[in-house]
Amino acid sequence: YTFPESAKTKCVIIDLEHRDKLLKGGVVVDEKKKNILEGSRISSSWASEQHFYFSMLFSSSYTKIKKLKGTRYALYFPKETKKLYLCVGISSVDIEGARKNLEAENDIETVDFSEKFIRTYQKTMLSWSKELSAIKITSDDKDVLTNFYTSLYHAYLAPNIFSDVDGRYRGRDNKIHQLDNDAQYTVFSLWDTYRANHPLFTITQQEKTNAFIRTFLRQFDEGGDLPVWELAANETECMIGYHAVSVISDAYTKGLRDFDAKKALGAMHYTSMLNEYGKNHFQENGFISLDQEPESVSKTLEYAYDEFCITEMAKAMGVDSIAKSHLNASFNFINIFDP
Repeated sequence: YTFPESAKTKCVIIDLEHRDKLLKGGVVVDEKKKNILEGSRISSSWASEQHFYFSMLFSSSYTKIKKLKGTRYALYFPKETKKLYLCVGISSVDIEGARKNLEAENDIETVDFSEKFIRTYQKTMLSWSKELSAIKITSDDKDVLTNFYTSLYHAYLAPNIFSDVDGRYRGRDNKIHQLDNDAQYTVFSLWDTYRANHPLFTITQQEKTNAFIRTFLRQFDEGGDLPVWELAANETECMIGYHAVSVISDAYTKGLRDFDAKKALGAMHYTSMLNEYGKNHFQENGFISLDQEPESVSKTLEYAYDEFCITEMAKAMGVDSIAKSHLNASFNFINIFDP
């Protein structure tokens, strides 16, 4: 942050109430380390209980901290401060996790913060350059190139790594779990991404695709079903269908199989049979009627597609009994057409 020359007060506001409903939050002040501020924020909205912890390192020590109205804090810095650099580590587990992430992801030992900033910038640019070079296109029109690579960048923004550098992560059961040699992911906007984004990942992000599916299976163990629209270890149940099955089936039938396929097929079958959101009517009647469930036509179509995905994976695995039962249900969409 660059303060204007005319600024009489050099101040930064830490607003823990911004965005969604704050359930609990605050900062931890260490009088001996006034270049560090740590804290937590537990909130509720789309995700009913979202945990956020942070560890923040400043290039200059603050002179005082003042609590404002609500859960807001003002940090005052020396008058001679012209530029202020912040390094922030975040975690869904605890403050210690945020601190470890901060230390692992930044060159903490470098005293010169402007050098830290440049190194982080360069590291980020190189990382994105590597990711985006998975697809190479040529054009004499610079706008075509800009539009394409901006779109590819947007396609890669989620899912995000959710586990800390020490392998800990918060599960869908709101408990802390430990991973060894794997990563947990979050932000599975599956209704929005199953048609095109995840199929793209099977070509350009094959290792991550396997990691996404391993995440699904852990979420199944912790939450009781495959994710629909998972956010920060919360199932939001946003949108319709249960399109984790599409992602799994698509990957498996394309030869991406670095996950427990038997367990995955079992989870797919189990999720399809749960008595929720009209699935029972879909299975028993062959369609969902208007008086039984909102979005009845759309849900019938989406469920039929998911049944098809389960069928294809079961066929590829040679599990004929599951393939046959789901094949019949995959044609249920016919029952909502008026001939």
